Amino acid sequence: MRLPKPRYGEGGLAEMTPIDESAVDRLAFHLLKDAYCDLAAVLRGAKPDAADALFFGVDKRIADSLIRLHESGAEGPASKEIAVAVGMKIQEVLDQAHGRAGPPASEKR
Repeated sequence: MRLPKPRYGEGGLAEMTPIDESAVDRLAFHLLKDAYCDLAAVLRGAKPDAADALFFGVDKRIADSLIRLHESGAEGPASKEIAVAVGMKIQEVLDQAHGRAGPPASEKR
């Protein structure tokens, strides 16, 4: 199911403030986290070996992206701090989804 692309301005949606955009980011992250955790739990239950291989690939891809962000300075002078903060936030999700910390992801709601 695809959602319609929003129209801003006259006859469409109001322009969003920075606070609104922050709320969008938080909600989007939360929804993606829940979806990823659910998918990971199903995969771990159905095919544990395949799940481990996939999770390794996901972890590596994210780590490589964060290393490139840090090394390139793409986010400006705070690129290192941004990469570390993003990595820490994502690591919490990956640990939960991949069953590396605490109760299974399906129980963390």
